[in-house]
Amino acid sequence: MIAPGVTIARAITRAPDLTDLSLLGLEDGRVVGLGTGRNAVVYDPTADRWNTDTTDGLPLVTDPGPSASPSLFRLADGSVLVAGGSTLSSAAWIYRPSLVGPASGSLTVVPSGGTATVLTAPDPSTVSRADGWQLTSPVGVARALVGGPRAASGSVAATIRVREGGAGLVARHLGPGQELVAELLPGAPARIVERIAGVSRTLCSGKDVPLLDPMSSVVARLEVSSGSARVVLSEDELVSCDVGSGERGAWGVIALGAGARVVIDTVTVAR
Repeated sequence: MIAPGVTIARAITRAPDLTDLSLLGLEDGRVVGLGTGRNAVVYDPTADRWNTDTTDGLPLVTDPGPSASPSLFRLADGSVLVAGGSTLSSAAWIYRPSLVGPASGSLTVVPSGGTATVLTAPDPSTVSRADGWQLTSPVGVARALVGGPRAASGSVAATIRVREGGAGLVARHLGPGQELVAELLPGAPARIVERIAGVSRTLCSGKDVPLLDPMSSVVARLEVSSGSARVVLSEDELVSCDVGSGERGAWGVIALGAGARVVIDTVTVAR
């Protein structure tokens, strides 16, 4: 996999030996591969696993496409149009995955619990699954984004264990260079930072973030409403300020600072 801003490929679990597939990213963060016969697979980045059946509740079509290497198009409702391919056909199919949608009211991810909702790290090398679902930042910031919801206003609440460094929450993510971030670095003031075209600007600073027990969970929450944002850690408001209207984007969690390690227990995104 090629991660944003990274010039080398990152390793993921090897896919099954199937041929004549076409791949398409689904709105929930998974990737589907469709082709002839039973050559159908779904890649789940939360578990780093390829699924070729429905044992985990993922729906797959009985005939995934009209020909080898079909053309795949994601439609506005999240379903996939399957047509064409290496042989001519007058038929087309619709594949309907789990449709969480950019307008979903509320989604909760339990990344180590095998839930249907997806938490995606744009760079898969930043995730470890040996001791819970851990996000590690080698340099700067590592992100994990909830698949589906895209909103300019709403909230993201995460139950996390900060093993090293700092953590934070992200809203309105359109790419590594455009997002709204709540930064929580223990011993430093909590900050709300806006990134536009790769340029970071601190919108406001607040109370110092307390030192955190690396073995204990805390709940961090970023709320954005009516052009204002507030950051709450364990029911204590640390910072708030105006952030403007912004654009609709993804929401999630970050590990902040070189060597930061954050175990993510749950993440809830709500409109």
